[in-house]
Amino acid sequence: MRNLKSAPDETTLRGIAREIAACASTITNGKPYDCICGVPGGSSSKKENFGSLVARFVADDLNIGYCAPLVTRVAGGRSPSHPKQSMHFRSRFVGHALEGTFGLLIDDVATSGAHFADCVTQLRRHGISVVCVSWIS
Repeated sequence: MRNLKSAPDETTLRGIAREIAACASTITNGKPYDCICGVPGGSSSKKENFGSLVARFVADDLNIGYCAPLVTRVAGGRSPSHPKQSMHFRSRFVGHALEGTFGLLIDDVATSGAHFADCVTQLRRHGISVVCVSWIS
């Protein structure tokens, strides 16, 4: 996984996105989402983490707007992405009002669900209900 994340190629991202898009459409029985966003990165120094890249390709695949209203806020000064440190992961809403109120929240890997839970809380505070999907759980 580390190698895949360090140098993601478009073919791989599109393949993962197709899998997630198919799953996400099945979950809602074809009802469209208003927006798609990715869980923000925790420890990566990259501008966009692997999950956000996948989310962009899912948005393309479903022909739905991608948005990035969340950023990571590190609590306790630690790198929050490692599963044992998920308690330190905090997101905050920095986006403007999103189109609609029903979104798809995507992460590449979900171990404890803590990142999803934190992001869902932030989005709900802004009136957005989401379905959470990860590539690997």
